[in-house]
Amino acid sequence: MQTADDCPVIESEGWAATIAPVPGSPDRNQLTITGRVTMPTPGYTFAWEAGRLDRSAVPAFELRLLANAPAGMVTQVLDTREVSYSGPAAAARYRSISITCEGRVLGTIESVG
Repeated sequence: MQTADDCPVIESEGWAATIAPVPGSPDRNQLTITGRVTMPTPGYTFAWEAGRLDRSAVPAFELRLLANAPAGMVTQVLDTREVSYSGPAAAARYRSISITCEGRVLGTIESVG
């Protein structure tokens, strides 16, 4: 079982989220989230996984950042990277969005939309 200690992110900052209409689809919205993460070495790749979404009228949402370590030898230097997510918005507004990594909260964005 992985723990919050398994998250390789050293620090993160600048988390922001927007909700915008999908062009040509007036009844669909797209959620975009951006931020910066500092990693222990260059070469990490990132993926996203949708987490919990509560069922309230203005829901809270968890988005999980999955960090994949580089293969082979890499330079031992801190690497700050921009990361972003875009996907369908499950709601027109969110009470909050939490960005997590292996159970650790990297950032929380309040009142989106």
